[in-house]
Amino acid sequence: MNSNPTKNNLISYITKNYSKFKFLLKTLHKKKLMTQEVFKYAINLTPKEFKQEVHKMPDKEYTSLVKKILELNKKTSKKSIRKMKGERR
Repeated sequence: MNSNPTKNNLISYITKNYSKFKFLLKTLHKKKLMTQEVFKYAINLTPKEFKQEVHKMPDKEYTSLVKKILELNKKTSKKSIRKMKGERR
């Protein structure tokens, strides 16, 4: 995913990687970057409901969400690469 995805690109990415998105929500909640109420609501969203919520988001909130998703995606990718390198040894 590029550094400035449109809402439709983000929705497509999240739909294809929904388990990673659920992990992001859990991580944000654990680090206290998301309230309990928001977490309970967001964790139960279906991809279709997520799409509707993203389209309702103000630009500032959308930008913040994208930043957090990109950071987590980057960290997850690095961990995967390290695991693959470790398995080859």
